[in-house]
Amino acid sequence: MNIFFTADTHFFHQAIIKHCDRPFHNAEEMNEAMIALWNKQVKKGDLVYHLGDVSFGGLAQTYRLLAELNGKICLIAGNHDDEIIRDPYIRERFEWIKTYEEIQIDKQKLVLFHYPLAQWRNAQRGWWHIYGHTHGSIQLSGKALDVGIDARDDFSLWSWEEVKAELEIRPILPYPPKPKYPKRKITSDGKVEVIV
Repeated sequence: MNIFFTADTHFFHQAIIKHCDRPFHNAEEMNEAMIALWNKQVKKGDLVYHLGDVSFGGLAQTYRLLAELNGKICLIAGNHDDEIIRDPYIRERFEWIKTYEEIQIDKQKLVLFHYPLAQWRNAQRGWWHIYGHTHGSIQLSGKALDVGIDARDDFSLWSWEEVKAELEIRPILPYPPKPKYPKRKITSDGKVEVIV
């Protein structure tokens, strides 16, 4: 079984073509091309972590499109997934749907979240952060990666091997510098007072 990551497919979303300079004439052409790219990489028994913003189509359209995609799909819900995650028929297409998840692959711990996190659990201890949402516009420091399809030139999904190759060479996120706290004291009536 191979493992893949992706985000921000925005199936059926006509406006995303212009917004992200996707090379398609319309949403139908985009859907067909992205389904073909997905199924070229992903086989029936493979596992895909989709980090949100799956589709802008109606529920019936989205249901039919998801049936065309190979692999078992785990969904980290994004800001545009509210309607599809409430639909009981579409929910059945996913292995699970969560808003946040911590997983381990090959002894490597990962934090999965739709949004980029400046600090994530155990970032300074070698955990990796996988996210979407930004369409390739934000690259975090440390071992973090935007796996959205717009973060790749060819709209391909990230294989686990590609994620490892990309993040193993990045430095661990350093601890943030300690801020300069004001001198404070507790007064006799239990209030905090800044010492000038």
